[in-house]
Amino acid sequence: MVQIESSLSTTELIEAWSRVARANTATSPFFKTALKKATKTALTGSNELEIPALKEVWVEEAVTTQKAATPIIGEDEHRAREFRAGLEACLDADVFEPGLKSATEHYIEKWLQEDPMLVQINMGKIFLECSDNERRLVGILNAIAHLGRETFHPVNELITRASFANVSVEVKECAIRVYEYWEDPKLIEQLKHHRLTPKWLDDYRKQVIVDFCGAE
Repeated sequence: MVQIESSLSTTELIEAWSRVARANTATSPFFKTALKKATKTALTGSNELEIPALKEVWVEEAVTTQKAATPIIGEDEHRAREFRAGLEACLDADVFEPGLKSATEHYIEKWLQEDPMLVQINMGKIFLECSDNERRLVGILNAIAHLGRETFHPVNELITRASFANVSVEVKECAIRVYEYWEDPKLIEQLKHHRLTPKWLDDYRKQVIVDFCGAE
């Protein structure tokens, strides 16, 4: 059951109406009645009554006549799309070499300063969408390795672990290198749970374990 507080301001009510119309969710007669009552209570004695009343009619018509609401993209989604588009462009154009900072890393660092949560969420999304794009996955893993473990933990760890299931030998090699760059024995212990092919790749895994944890 939806309850409308009578203390809502005119601006808040209009915004509520806008959301209802966009989402086309106010099919309940109770909800419509509650909106009307809240409007009258909040605007008693106000000369703004006429404008919200017109808005109310518009909402009623939108709810009863629209078959499907057109989604409206918010500012957060605009920024997320901007971040993903820029990152994908960097990943496609960059040259990735171990030990060298890439343009992709500079790009990610810039966004981390502005919105760390956006970076975490969308790095994960891009990784999932690029599961068959070896170049992009290698670029993401190189960036994760160089940016450090705590930069956008725990998404970076999840991406690295998931990379061991990829069919690409280069992607799996980059995943091992991430652990090597992090130099965290507790994390490197996780490498003991993976057996990799070809043999040289598994030998690399074992050597990293020995270097930081002692004999496997």
